Formats: sequence, structure tokens, C-alpha cells
Amino acid sequence: DDWARGVFPRCFRGRRAAHVLFRFPHGLGDSVQFTIVLKHLRERFPEWSIDVATKPGCDSIFRGLCRRAIVGEPDEVYDRNVFVPWFEPYESYADSPSTKAAKCLREMFDVGPDSTLSTYSIRPSEDARQRATAYFRKLTDATEPPFPVLLLHYQGTTSPRFKNLSEHALRKVVAAARERGLVPVVLDWETPARSGLVREGAVACPRVDDPVWGELGTGDAGTIAALADQAALCFGIDSGPGKIMAATATPTL
Repeated sequence: DDWARGVFPRCFRGRRAAHVLFRFPHGLGDSVQFTIVLKHLRERFPEWSIDVATKPGCDSIFRGLCRRAIVGEPDEVYDRNVFVPWFEPYESYADSPSTKAAKCLREMFDVGPDSTLSTYSIRPSEDARQRATAYFRKLTDATEPPFPVLLLHYQGTTSPRFKNLSEHALRKVVAAARERGLVPVVLDWETPARSGLVREGAVACPRVDDPVWGELGTGDAGTIAALADQAALCFGIDSGPGKIMAATATPTL
């Protein structure tokens, strides 16, 4: 209802503060895009105290962008407890790219996107950074980032027909990386691995039992961000890990 009426910000007009819970049970890539919305809300409505209820692995995406990210049912009472829809944008905008984040800002919060706030943001924890460093040190002769690693994710879960890179093309990418002295590392935590190169042992891949994931699970966004941040180059498709790569300063294709 809040989305349809476009009145969400007006609910709090004239109030000094509001304690708000956003329920965002969407996927990894969508959660990365939602960081743009949170950055705008922090700038536009600094009096709001925002919590985000999300999926396991996605909570680390929102570190530093809200009061706290919650996995499971919250234990507090909120002034507003609202589900955030996440629709595809079918309109063209004159002053911003047509994205899910831009649609959400315009229609749910009546906020025009600001280009300076419209980039992805993830802040890996120090623990995640240390685990990523230890993993790359085992693969290379380098001791400090950036490590001579090409981090790859080329097989998504949703819309694979439109997103995925073929095995044939990926083998060319891997060969080109090796010619340039880079160690190819493929993100694939399926059992068995979907990647033919991983199944063959032709590339490095931090599997489910690798210490790099700590106790957080292989889909943890903060760990993926720490790996991407310390690699020399990233290569991702239009999927969650690819968007996480784009949230770092590492050159990303």
C-alpha cells in the first residue's frame, strides 16, 4: 500500500525521528542495488533509524548503511514495518538510469536519484579481509593486495540463458589471464560444481569447506567483496557476485 500510494515519507513529516524496519527478502544482486536506496535515505532522512531484515549472506551488504541488518524475525517494535517491493523499471528517466533502485526511490520514497549516491557500496569487515588475504596468499607469491588474481563469476542462478558466459568463452578468458600472469579463481559453491573448469581442477575455487568463508557460508556478500577488493581484476556477469565486484575499487568487467 505504501508503494502504491507513494506516501511513505509523508507518514513521518514533522516528526523528529522514526524507527523503521525495511523487510528486504530479495536476492544477493538486488540487495547490492538496495545499497543505493539506503545511501539516499541516509542523506535525505537522517532522522530515520533504519533496520533491514534480509536473507542470510545478504546482511553483510548493509554494514554501515543502516543501524543494523537482521537475519530472521526482529525483536523490536517499529514505527513502521514495511515490505520493500523490488520491481523491474519499465520507464525511461530523463535524469537518471532506469534501474530498480531509481524506481524504488521515485515511487516509494518520492526521492529523485542523486548521481553521487548512485553507486553500489559494501564495506567488508576486517575479519573478512583477513580471510581473503590468507586465501590469496596460498595461491600466489604475493603477500599483500592487490594479488595477481582474476576473480571470475560466470554462471548465475536466475535467467542463466541470458546471463551466463559459455564454458568455451570462459576457457579463453582463463587462458588470456594466465598469459598475463594472473591466477584465475572461479566462484562456484554448487555441489557438484557447475563449472567444468572447477570440476576438472583447472582453476582455483574456494569450495564450501574452505576457511575463507569462516562460519558465514559460501554466499556471504562481505567475504565475496573482500576477495574482489583484493584481486587485481574481476570478471562477473549480471548476477549477485558481479554486482558485489562492481561495489569495489577493483577494475571489473
